[in-house]
Amino acid sequence: ILAALDQMNIEEDTLVIFTADNGPLNSPLARAKNHEPTGPYRGVKTCVWDGGTRVPFLARWPGHVPAGVSSNHLFGLTDVFATVAALCGSPLPDGQGPDSYNMLPVWLQNKKGIAKRPALVTASYGGFLTLRKGDWKAVFGTKWTGGHPAKPYGGPPPTGTPKDDPDIGQLFNISNDPFEKQDLWESHPEIVKKLRHELQVIQSKDKSDSFPDTIRNDIAGSPNVVLIFSDDMGYSDLPKFGKSEIPTPNIDRLAQEGTLFTDAYVTAPICVASRMGLLTGQYQQRFGIYCNMYGEARTRLFLKQTLLPAVFQDAGYRTAHVGKWHLSGNKRTQYETAGPRDRGFDESVAIRGGDSAFWKGTPVFRNGKEFPAPEYLTDLWGTEACAFIDRAHAQPFFLYLAYNAVHSPMHALDADQAKFPKV
Repeated sequence: ILAALDQMNIEEDTLVIFTADNGPLNSPLARAKNHEPTGPYRGVKTCVWDGGTRVPFLARWPGHVPAGVSSNHLFGLTDVFATVAALCGSPLPDGQGPDSYNMLPVWLQNKKGIAKRPALVTASYGGFLTLRKGDWKAVFGTKWTGGHPAKPYGGPPPTGTPKDDPDIGQLFNISNDPFEKQDLWESHPEIVKKLRHELQVIQSKDKSDSFPDTIRNDIAGSPNVVLIFSDDMGYSDLPKFGKSEIPTPNIDRLAQEGTLFTDAYVTAPICVASRMGLLTGQYQQRFGIYCNMYGEARTRLFLKQTLLPAVFQDAGYRTAHVGKWHLSGNKRTQYETAGPRDRGFDESVAIRGGDSAFWKGTPVFRNGKEFPAPEYLTDLWGTEACAFIDRAHAQPFFLYLAYNAVHSPMHALDADQAKFPKV
């Protein structure tokens, strides 16, 4: 992707974002091989703790996003919605993106415009809400993971753990205890009370005023945007974010030529719900989504939301989706009558579900029509992304490149396995 931008001489006109949809599964096999996907962070996919919700986030835009620096500003992936709307100079549709804050001043390190996000809500697979505000993080209603009870997601609670109850919870001072080891819920009732009130205020609000009119003054033209979304990637799977033995030279290049954000969060630690938060700019629990499956009524409620690519289309961009779709729900409604091309994408090459074989011949869909993948799936997504950039770069474009790697199944080409015999 970076090579394609370089070859077409549009790297300085293109914002590249790399992030992930949620944390990894609990993997004893990875740990046996001395790999910790979440590093020191507690929890995994589906959980309330940071191992499930804190994700790597990198942004590169030469001449605009500072190079080789890191930022600890708190933001959620719902904020991408309002941020790119500001970037495009496109006002958000009325009532859309209520939980999205314009982070463009943070990304550009425009100190005059930077404002701290007041708070951030995440919702676990089990429907338990957390609130991060300043140094504090509260988990409401559970003393355990709040996630799926199966062992790959953390397993059932230990004997003696209190049953889930609205009056119980967990409280952590993230500045002193970033790995969530010391629960202060019982010892700081005054903090719990304040955070509970803050959550109630957020739940009752309709729209946040998060679109500063002045930010476009320093931006000429309409930059391209490439949003690369990895799947089930642990915060410490990348060397730049933790102690990882996995070589990622091109992702490292993004960090060297852009900004690394250490405190980016998904709003749900599970595939479908996380993607809905990203693409709608609102907490997905507002339309009843906490996990990967839901009924036709909730699907239809989701279909009323404006998605991120439609904001780009309104600003005159060419839009494309490559890779994993996985907005699930009622599959007939979601895929046959409301697929990517019905939700703001001009083009789409995709797998529909949550996981897929990676091998050549795997069924994929181009604009809704099935065909066998002509190559290994991760390579195919790269090929299709570069082809779109080549076709579309004469006008502003938005590319949503949603890899299904590193999600299971663990399918690797022989040539790649040979490079890592210990793995």
